[in-house]
Amino acid sequence: MLRKGTFIMVFLGLVFVITTVGAVTPAIWKGNTQSDFSQGEPANISVTSEGEVVLAPDFQQVTDTEELYIWCIAEDRKGNLYTGTGNSGKIFRIDRKGEKTLFFDSPEVGIHSLVVDRKGNLYAGSSPDGIIYKIAPEGMASTFSNTGQKYVWSLALDDKGYIYAGTGEKARILKISPRGKVKELYASTDNHIMCLVCTPTGSVFAGTEGSGIVYKVDPKGRVMALYDAPEKEIHSLVLTPEADLYVGAMSGTDSDTQLETPNQFQPQGSTLYRITTSGAVWPVWHCPEPLLLSLLRDQQGNLIVGTGEKGIIYSVTPEGKWTVLLKCQQSQPLSLCKNRKGEIFVGTEGKLYRLMPDYAKQGDLTSQERDMTISSRWGKVSWRAETPEGSEISLQTRSGNTEQADSTWSQWSQKLQDPTGSQITSFPGRFLQYRVNLSTSNQSVTPVLKEISIASLQNNLKPEIKVVNISSHIIPPEGGPPMPEAGPQQGDLPPGRGPGPQQPPPGKPQRGLWRISWIAQDPNNDSLVYDLYFRGSEEKNWKLLEEGLRRISYVWNTTSCPDGTQLVKVVASDRPSNSPHLALSTEKVSRPFVVDNTPPQVGRFEIEQLPDGRITVTGKLKDATSPLKKAEYSIDSGEWLVIFPTDEIFDSKKERFYLTTEALTPGEHTIVVRVTDFQDNIGTGKAVVEVLYADSSSESKSR
Repeated sequence: MLRKGTFIMVFLGLVFVITTVGAVTPAIWKGNTQSDFSQGEPANISVTSEGEVVLAPDFQQVTDTEELYIWCIAEDRKGNLYTGTGNSGKIFRIDRKGEKTLFFDSPEVGIHSLVVDRKGNLYAGSSPDGIIYKIAPEGMASTFSNTGQKYVWSLALDDKGYIYAGTGEKARILKISPRGKVKELYASTDNHIMCLVCTPTGSVFAGTEGSGIVYKVDPKGRVMALYDAPEKEIHSLVLTPEADLYVGAMSGTDSDTQLETPNQFQPQGSTLYRITTSGAVWPVWHCPEPLLLSLLRDQQGNLIVGTGEKGIIYSVTPEGKWTVLLKCQQSQPLSLCKNRKGEIFVGTEGKLYRLMPDYAKQGDLTSQERDMTISSRWGKVSWRAETPEGSEISLQTRSGNTEQADSTWSQWSQKLQDPTGSQITSFPGRFLQYRVNLSTSNQSVTPVLKEISIASLQNNLKPEIKVVNISSHIIPPEGGPPMPEAGPQQGDLPPGRGPGPQQPPPGKPQRGLWRISWIAQDPNNDSLVYDLYFRGSEEKNWKLLEEGLRRISYVWNTTSCPDGTQLVKVVASDRPSNSPHLALSTEKVSRPFVVDNTPPQVGRFEIEQLPDGRITVTGKLKDATSPLKKAEYSIDSGEWLVIFPTDEIFDSKKERFYLTTEALTPGEHTIVVRVTDFQDNIGTGKAVVEVLYADSSSESKSR
């Protein structure tokens, strides 16, 4: 429990005071959750489920066996500890004072399992000959059982003195009497029985490697499968006083990889399950680490979980809340043991440690390298914490321009002490990393870090305009929804980056109205404002069309603009988010487009009557600005009929046409010719024709 101390509250608003130039709002890198802090690299540091950083339990070395591995640990009634090691197959005894003696030097390579009976006899399961040794308290050793297998991975002892063994490479559960008589309880199709635990009522639970199955063997020898886990290995089992079973299952697959077969999905990481007495299975906690190496239940009922490959020891509550208890520096927590006093011992790569009830004197947490995406200047760092008397927190930073910290980075800064706002002294850069230091002179208390806030300001970069699009302004159908903001046309985006083919929007173009739209972005995520300019293609100076736009489209009424080829320029500025002397802008010019609000002209007709009552009409069509698109004629307000130019295609500003009507009745007729240019301007011309009788002159009169 924490003693009384100083509680420091830092309001986030203080962080914003640091910026006097540049962008209005700095970026704030904040850490205040378990997820935030557990991504860092801890050294003598715990990260709690509440997202608090505290000193880890003092992790003291008890002894160094000078072996490669401590595979297992057991305790006798006198408080002596025994460690089974590899790769020399030795057993060491460590007394309560921490004195180490070689207890048994076996001819085997590894001692993988240990159990002590009521008389103090030690039983040791070995490899590669699969022998179980019995070593008397005074050190006399004998072969208790030759299992005929290569590995004896696990041993358990029941209240009647029977020894249970789990073996491999053929997975067998063996029951061995105190006199060494062996009975095979179950032969699994899996490769190995990795763990065993006995109940007071005489049942045995076993976990396998290969398919990841938990079996139960009742006192009558009946076997049933309790759970077939998605993971491939059940590595650890823990039985609670209430007879619930905790199961440590691991995939052996790194969380950054995924193994798939046609018929099976192999999960990543490791999972802690609970199997109740009713047989219900609950996933308590999923661990991202691929190896769940060791498991036990502490005095408070929490699960202590040793994992690899990072060597992290977790504490997990029955509800699944987890804490990064500590990280074993440069080693793996291969085995765990809780003695009769409730003290927890950890066997690593040759060394035996004890988790002390007090806190470590000092520890630090190094964050991941933070990518600001753009070279940035640093403001102040502040933190919120509890610092009981005798404890303190300080913080250091370093910066650089490579994703991984290397020799080009700055050195760690001097320790920053002011939690209300300490100026970061690391040089500007794209990446930043912090290291928070916790210490205490009273190991019964720890400082508690709750939140860190770091302010940074990106160097201002120019905005970018990706595309400027010019299109006719479409008026939606009556009663229809308004038109959406216009996006880029397909041909305006880089290859492979544009949207797929789209149907033209419903509605019709509005004569004289052009829609200008653009896509712009700012590397700093600054707010942008836009100014629009235009000029004729033959002109030199830009004329202001509109300024201070916040939206990304504009409808231009060109009826007051002279006809001809026009250009539009969009200027984007980040001045809303920057001081005037630091604001930056960029511009982009549209493709040329034609403004044409003048209708085409229909020239004077030449009309001739044919003997059968038909008439021919010859004439000229022209437009000053745009090519002609189509022409039609109507007689006496009848239906419109298509006119083709003499060269049979409308493709220029001037066209000639020649048409022959059907036979007309004698008398006066009105002929109207209508021509449309590519800007949908329409011009008309007409002639009144008097058709004479067939026996009269072949020339008709027109006016």
